[in-house]
Amino acid sequence: NKKISNHTVSELLETVLPYQLVSVLLKEANIKENDRWDDIDNSLKNKLASLIEEFTLEVKDYLSFDRSQVCSGGISLSEINPDTMESLNIKGLYLTGELLDVDGKCGGYNLSYAFITGYIAGLGVNND
Repeated sequence: NKKISNHTVSELLETVLPYQLVSVLLKEANIKENDRWDDIDNSLKNKLASLIEEFTLEVKDYLSFDRSQVCSGGISLSEINPDTMESLNIKGLYLTGELLDVDGKCGGYNLSYAFITGYIAGLGVNND
């Protein structure tokens, strides 16, 4: 793919991972930050993929609820029409993303869910 081959491994990873983590992973995989994707062999690509998949961090401390980035709760899915994201209780009210009681793994899944439910809601509003 031309879009991938024109970028460094670092640039590609930074689209989905924090820079500091990318630096650690590349160092561990023996890949230089300016190495282009097409210039590294498959064994290094596989090593990098394994490092990403197996990477763990130990939580040593946490901040207060006010500083948290993850919480749970929201409007029950039983209260919305999943085909349109419209509230079953209030006509014309569309609920998406973190307004809903949906929990998933950290790592961008909430953004994907927000985009998908927003898209569904947009289609639902448009069909009204």
